[in-house]
Amino acid sequence: MKYLYPGLLLFVLFGVISSGCTLNFIHCSNKSASLCCIKKEFAKSFKNEIVNADSLIHFDGYYYRSDYNVNGNYMVFYKNGLVGFSCDVNYPYDSSRPNKPLQYCSSWGTYSVSSDTIKIRCTSKGTWMVPYDAFELWFLIKDKGHFETLVDKSICYPDHPGIPTLRFTAVYVPSNKLPAYEDCWLLKEKWFWKNENDWKRFMDNLKKPK
Repeated sequence: MKYLYPGLLLFVLFGVISSGCTLNFIHCSNKSASLCCIKKEFAKSFKNEIVNADSLIHFDGYYYRSDYNVNGNYMVFYKNGLVGFSCDVNYPYDSSRPNKPLQYCSSWGTYSVSSDTIKIRCTSKGTWMVPYDAFELWFLIKDKGHFETLVDKSICYPDHPGIPTLRFTAVYVPSNKLPAYEDCWLLKEKWFWKNENDWKRFMDNLKKPK
């Protein structure tokens, strides 16, 4: 076909732009769907490798925000490199209830450790009404039970006005009632995994009867 009708040309152009988050020559913008940014920023970020940080991080519990100790402000680290953030429990931290169950986390991502610093990159799962919210936090390891925030920044909207900078100390609480790392919604996305075969094995295991 030598010529394209104008209507057909617009249809083809729309299809290319709408799938731009998977094409190298289309770049995400603040006005595009935020999922585009998430795919770009979190692509192949999960290595599925054991993090040797037992001397620096507690993996047998969670950390709560000392400045804002209410439901939804808990963080949990997993040895495979995943981190859950904005996790919920039924009540605020209480020393008389040291082993309360952590139910679910609204944001998930990965973390890395370098010397005395922990860097986490997380995102919530957006909907057609609520955009994806991706952020990066750096913590100074004061000791194994206390992390102090150094950096707090938005990943997709770094220049967005009106976002307060978080400054708090994350305090450890022991617990054996933590969300399973399989609850991380990112694990179902092939683009999140560094190794595609690992993703295939994970998805196959999900299909097996429990």
